[in-house]
Amino acid sequence: MATRTTLSSNFDYARSLIDAGLQGIVSAGREAGGLARPNLRRDELLPAVIGAGIGILSASLTGDRKSTTRIAAGCLMGGALGFGLGVAWGSRDFTRSAVQGALRNMNTLRDDRWLEKNPIAYG
Repeated sequence: MATRTTLSSNFDYARSLIDAGLQGIVSAGREAGGLARPNLRRDELLPAVIGAGIGILSASLTGDRKSTTRIAAGCLMGGALGFGLGVAWGSRDFTRSAVQGALRNMNTLRDDRWLEKNPIAYG
């Protein structure tokens, strides 16, 4: 019976940690003015173009067969990877504040739980 209580307590603690992390992310979103759709700027499109170019070069330089399907697939894969990296780089400030807010809330919750389990008697 004690194991069931401990398991329930740990489950509630894990759920509280997840909630605290999500609250930190939501508060970072509010500070940033909401989660708006990213604008397609040069910062996102330039890496996509470079990635597509690298994909085309790598597909056309490898192997004896240079089919258009392979070159198109290389272009799409390189472009998608470059675009993803460009968006990640462009949203790094929001990501940093979201992670810091989540960690701050989770560390506060962890400290409170530690103090609850290990009370400190002053004096």
